[in-house]
Amino acid sequence: MIVQCRVCKRIRDNGRYRPALSEEIDPNESIADTYCPPCAQATLQRIQNGEIVCIFESQNTRKAVGM
Repeated sequence: MIVQCRVCKRIRDNGRYRPALSEEIDPNESIADTYCPPCAQATLQRIQNGEIVCIFESQNTRKAVGM
């Protein structure tokens, strides 16, 4: 199974993320989506800034944190 960052599309290889080579991505192979550390940090910051809405937040949670 290939583990790929859902933002930058780099793949995890022995705990590190690197650009994928075109021959490594097989459309028939399972691909797991995740976030590499830099993309996770940037996405979290965008959620905290209100630029994107976290689908796991409820209306009550958003009111409680002042969004």
